[in-house]
Amino acid sequence: MQARWCEHLSESAEMSAGAATTTSPASESAAKAHAPNMKQAMTAAFNTSATAYTELLDNKCLLGIYEMFVDHVVALVADNPEAQILDIASASGEPAVGIARKLSSARVVASDIADGMVDSGRKRTAGMGITNVEWAKVDAEDISAFQAHTFDAVTCSLGLMFMEMTTAVNEFGRVLKPRGGVALSVWQTVDKFPLANIFASVAREFDEASATRGALEIATRFGDPKPILQALEASGFTNIQCKEIEVKFQVILDNWLDILFKMPFPLKAAIAACEARGEADVRERMGKRLKEVLAEGGYLVDEGKGVCIPNNHAW
Repeated sequence: MQARWCEHLSESAEMSAGAATTTSPASESAAKAHAPNMKQAMTAAFNTSATAYTELLDNKCLLGIYEMFVDHVVALVADNPEAQILDIASASGEPAVGIARKLSSARVVASDIADGMVDSGRKRTAGMGITNVEWAKVDAEDISAFQAHTFDAVTCSLGLMFMEMTTAVNEFGRVLKPRGGVALSVWQTVDKFPLANIFASVAREFDEASATRGALEIATRFGDPKPILQALEASGFTNIQCKEIEVKFQVILDNWLDILFKMPFPLKAAIAACEARGEADVRERMGKRLKEVLAEGGYLVDEGKGVCIPNNHAW
């Protein structure tokens, strides 16, 4: 996953909540294109894909992004081994788990809006024997369950695109301690996101609507990160930095195709639409076509036992 890290240090205890209103019309129109059901749809999608997503995380499917989150947060709280860290939209636990492993005396709160992800993440961390991660079901646009000035750092990896961004940014600022830091990542533009392009193109061959419902537009709506940077500044953040990250998507598992079909990609939606029309052998036909496209692009690895798609870009 491509991540742009936006680092800020709050200079004062009072964050200017409500001040961040500088998102661009284009970004706002993309976010609201499928309102009011986008949040509910994403929550439902991740609830049903929690097990598959966790299997991908356990097999290090995204290389290049979580490591940077860990390094950033470790450096940020270097003088505070018992730091309090909040991970927003944690899914089943990244980068929360990586941070907790590096900072064994820190308290890491992993949160997500989807019950399935929280349950899966809780089981995952328990199975790993990690004791300094707590789990909470949280809507990032309303983290009122946490008091102001509680955390030394807030992280959010590839989730901000699906939120009302300025509301979330203001909430991040509210719960941070003075001079606390935030680390965020979002996908870049569609042309720098081959993973999404490949899946959408194959899905479109089977069901046009499944690949044109706006999900990809929303996922890449901060390809120009300027609205986020402006919102951070308006909310009282300083020392804001942006970096480009190149992310490699890799799955080396015997059942990699089945896992991809369970993820909230356009592939899953296309399969459901085709089966609803009574079409036969949809999964087999789509699996064959996807393998053909991946092979043509040189993305199949390990004699077809896995897939590796590099050069996905994020901020």
